[in-house]
Amino acid sequence: MSAPGGLLGAGELLALEGPALLAVLRDADDALVLERVTGPDGAALVDALVDALVDASGAPDGVDTCAVTFELTRRGALVHRRTVVVDGGRVHATAGGTTGRPAAGRPEVVVRLTALGFVRLLTGQAEAALELLAGRLELAGDQATVLRAGRVLRVPGSGEPLVEPAALDPRAVSSVLLGVPTGHLRAVMAGPFRDVVLAEVARRLPEHVKPRLPGLVRLTVVFRITGAAGGGHDRFVVRVADGAATVTPITPDRPADEDPTVDRDATVTCSGEDFLRVATGHLNPLTAVLRGQLRVRGDRAKALLLSSAIDIPRPS
Repeated sequence: MSAPGGLLGAGELLALEGPALLAVLRDADDALVLERVTGPDGAALVDALVDALVDASGAPDGVDTCAVTFELTRRGALVHRRTVVVDGGRVHATAGGTTGRPAAGRPEVVVRLTALGFVRLLTGQAEAALELLAGRLELAGDQATVLRAGRVLRVPGSGEPLVEPAALDPRAVSSVLLGVPTGHLRAVMAGPFRDVVLAEVARRLPEHVKPRLPGLVRLTVVFRITGAAGGGHDRFVVRVADGAATVTPITPDRPADEDPTVDRDATVTCSGEDFLRVATGHLNPLTAVLRGQLRVRGDRAKALLLSSAIDIPRPS
């Protein structure tokens, strides 16, 4: 029998095949979905959703074994735990229900989010990377394992990777960061998504050069982003010339920001969280310089000119 608001009863939901089940949940009210997934038949419903995730996913032969453990919560308390294993060319759920654990020594990713958030991920109504930035999803595990697993697991119905930062719209990222505490951004920029965030900002920055930027504007700015694992920092060079911008990462074998012969106008040093806030329009570069959040060595005017040459995405 259908419940008030149109959502089928638990027994009727469990009788549906994966695509039909997801379609019904996609159209249902959040409160009713939460009631079903945390109610008496919630464990069986979560099993059905995990089966749909497994059916939609596939790993190419040769992919290293890893495990993804989803910890689903309600009001901060754990209500369900399920583990999906990527093993060579196969993706499968472990046996044992809420007590299933990955084998000892197997690389593991732990994804902690609300039970409702899990449903919305699988119905394609939420994006894992945005949920992470917003603080509604927590990730733990080796960065390479996180990314490999997130791209192997697929959203049922769409076939899109469960985690694909390159597909995010910059304005959506900017909007989701509204009101997010600095402490959370600091944690994100110290965790397994740091390299992904920095790589995406660097990749997209040339796309946002203002179209009428005068061709005579020429500048080179080195960025040093602190807070990397082990107390280190990430570095890259931004060059603007002839109305276009290029971004070049600096690797240990190319220590450009330590080489006095490199032709640059300024070096800007800041924390990972402040860099993310500047890049998404949540921190004005001039204000950040005046407050000491962006520390400039060299030509300060050229460093600030860079910010005026880029059309930084703003919250919608």
